[in-house]
Amino acid sequence: MNLLRASSIRGLSRFGHHDFAMTVAELVALVADCPHTPLVLTGPCLDAPGPTIVHVNEAFATMVGSSVEALVGSSPRRLQGPGTSLASLRRLGRALRAGQMHREVLLNYRNNGEAYWCGVEIHPVRASNGGIELFAAFEAEMVRRRGRPGPGVFGRFVKRDPRCILPGDFAHRQTHFYADTHIS
Repeated sequence: MNLLRASSIRGLSRFGHHDFAMTVAELVALVADCPHTPLVLTGPCLDAPGPTIVHVNEAFATMVGSSVEALVGSSPRRLQGPGTSLASLRRLGRALRAGQMHREVLLNYRNNGEAYWCGVEIHPVRASNGGIELFAAFEAEMVRRRGRPGPGVFGRFVKRDPRCILPGDFAHRQTHFYADTHIS
């Protein structure tokens, strides 16, 4: 995938168009400029051994303890291990196959085998014909907190780094991203 020739993206919610438009490359650059928010872009095929990672930023590579080069071309499944919840993976898979944004907390494993909690917010990026071109996964390393669960999916968890920004942190409604042209 050549992100420099990437498609244009516009935000669309069930309430209508938003006042912004950007390319996939601009989206990646925006998050790449935020060194505290891990980002993964994968291809649209969710069947094993996929999805295939087409881009990660340095924050993601650092979080998982690998290099960008080693991650591109592999699958995020490499981060799953014996403690990863199958129920969470099923919920995630159902939502993505339905073309919906999804937030989940997963127990993932770094390259060295160390387990860590990962909050993921995954958005489908659609072509102008409505088909999914890729998935954009914004991630945050989480820590389990004591006391009553907070609201939402991340209830018992908080971000280890509060500078990490997930789109859902400031969005009050679900946004879908649509690409206006094919990504090659």
